[in-house]
Amino acid sequence: GVPGYALHPDWNALYSRLSVALLSKQTIFVHAAGNDGVTQTKDFAWNFANDPAMIVVVSVGPSGQISAFSNTPGTTCLLNNGKCLEQNRLMNRFLVAPGEWILVSDGNGGVTRRSGTSFAAPQVTGAIALLQSRWSWLKSKPRETVDIILSSATDLGAPGVDPVYGRGLLNIAASQAPL
Repeated sequence: GVPGYALHPDWNALYSRLSVALLSKQTIFVHAAGNDGVTQTKDFAWNFANDPAMIVVVSVGPSGQISAFSNTPGTTCLLNNGKCLEQNRLMNRFLVAPGEWILVSDGNGGVTRRSGTSFAAPQVTGAIALLQSRWSWLKSKPRETVDIILSSATDLGAPGVDPVYGRGLLNIAASQAPL
């Protein structure tokens, strides 16, 4: 993540670069939301012509509560020609996954526990890999894969998509079942 943002507007410039835009039609981008404990408040212009299949990941603790350090999407909107459409709210691309006290290598042959959205995001990436491994035709369908991961999430917080938990908690078992 970029300090102060759940999704920094500069990602739009990266996705608009020709080399990235060409890859974005066959790639899923998983972003860590960042660890400042802020809610994003500013809408920003988004180039929907180069809109990637993308999920932004927030951290939850063992109790399923949003981690105090996690950045959240709020009601921020990706603006399409200066307009905010409900389906373009950033929270529609957000997912939460466990990101507190994650067991990782300490680099010396042992293990330690770490916390952060950067430890939650790889779990979403792994779920995507499992899904595409099970149904290999999804490898050429990044948007459909993202839709399955987001649609199979377990709702948390306010009913439906909300400005804190987004689409809900990553649910690997549900994503592996026919929707």
